[in-house]
Amino acid sequence: MSLRAACFIATLLGAIGAARADAPNAAPLPKPNSVSMEGYGAQNPSCLEWRNGCQVCAAAATAGGRPACSTQGLACTVGPVVCTRRK
Repeated sequence: MSLRAACFIATLLGAIGAARADAPNAAPLPKPNSVSMEGYGAQNPSCLEWRNGCQVCAAAATAGGRPACSTQGLACTVGPVVCTRRK
C-alpha cells in the first residue's frame, strides 16, 4: 500500500470516528402507563370521564359496557391518566 493510500484511509477512519462521537445518544423511552385507558375505568368505577393528555374516555358509553375512547393523535405526549368527571 502506498503512503498516499495509507494517509487517505487514516483520514477516512478519523472522520468516521469523529462523526460517531458527535452523534447524540438515544434518549430512553418513557415508561408506559401501568394502567391502560380502558383499564383505568374498570379500576375506578366512580370516574365517568378520564384522560391522559392524548385520549379522552367516557365510562360505559358503548353497548358492550366498555368505555368509549377517542383516537390518540400522532404528535402527542402521553401523560398520567387522570379522572376529569366523577359520579
